[in-house]
Amino acid sequence: SSCVKQYTERKKTKLEHAWEIQREYGLSSYAEVEAELAAWVADQAWVTGDGPKAMLAGAVDWLREHQALLPGPRTLERVVTDGRQAADQRLWSQLTDQLTAGSASSLLALLDVPEGKRRVSELERFTLTSPTKMGSKRSGSAAGFIGSVTDGVDAFYRDVVQPLKPWVPSAPEAASA
Repeated sequence: SSCVKQYTERKKTKLEHAWEIQREYGLSSYAEVEAELAAWVADQAWVTGDGPKAMLAGAVDWLREHQALLPGPRTLERVVTDGRQAADQRLWSQLTDQLTAGSASSLLALLDVPEGKRRVSELERFTLTSPTKMGSKRSGSAAGFIGSVTDGVDAFYRDVVQPLKPWVPSAPEAASA
């Protein structure tokens, strides 16, 4: 049988090749830098909000800069996914820690789906609309589709978003004796 077929027959062959590459080029093993890479990925996810592709590319660059042997793609995907999830959890914690019990209860109530005809939550029912005509031409002229979308967004911002007033909570009720 060919040497290519034999490569997969012996599990240690892949490891031996990785060790040989590591020795030849003076690279650190992935295990040596894994925790530091995971911390870097979590920090990047928190600071930049980059998507998975950018985070994977950044992780590969980080490993190269730190002269470490690159692991398989699934290993890097796991590190990036875990880092992004940690950043999401951190954000959610910071947001929810600021809520009072009453505010949290009110927000959760928006998600309740009442029984009966209407099977949507109050949050799903909430919409802001500003009807506008859309052009159908693709010429780039004022009557063109892109121009009409831009005009519609500008009109929505002007007519709906700008007039919105900040929410002010109700005054606390007086304590009864």
